[in-house]
Amino acid sequence: MTITKALSELKLLEKRANKLIDETTFVTFTVGGEPPRDARSAAEFNDRVRARRQSVTDLLRRRSAIKAAVVASNARTTVDIAGQTYTVAAAIERKASVAFEQRLIARLRSDLARVQREVELHNERAGERLDQQAQALLGKEGSRGAEYEALHRSFMDRNAARLLDPLDAQADMDRLSDQVEAFLAEVDQALSVSNALTVIDVP
Repeated sequence: MTITKALSELKLLEKRANKLIDETTFVTFTVGGEPPRDARSAAEFNDRVRARRQSVTDLLRRRSAIKAAVVASNARTTVDIAGQTYTVAAAIERKASVAFEQRLIARLRSDLARVQREVELHNERAGERLDQQAQALLGKEGSRGAEYEALHRSFMDRNAARLLDPLDAQADMDRLSDQVEAFLAEVDQALSVSNALTVIDVP
């Protein structure tokens, strides 16, 4: 059967097994010679419970056989997604764990934006202090000449905030965002095609 059919049967088997388990009373009691509730006799109850228990076992055994065949196939079948080759298992895992990459992107974005605002605010305040010092030292007339430029360089060397960005967060974020978006845009289609074409043998 194809992987698509296998996945469909797995869902059906799980649904039937859960229903059978939930709707079966496996243990009851009798009083005197009276039959148990929901049965005409103790023998009928016993037979029904054994039959249903066997049915659950058969369903779960079939589910395990299909699941094992799907897992083995996923480990060896490859798909190409956004220019990279993955096993189906690796593609499924990346799809499940892409939230971590999205969390990292969000953190890079928020850190960069926050620190850029802090640097800008700090430097605005430093500039205001510089203007006050320049007026005090040079007077209004001297606040734009060569002396001011020398004072400005000296003051800002000591007081300016500078972004410390060892990863180049914007470039890192852009690169990672492109990778995640390209992967998510193609992964479902690639897996669907692979599942429709890949055939497995279930014992």
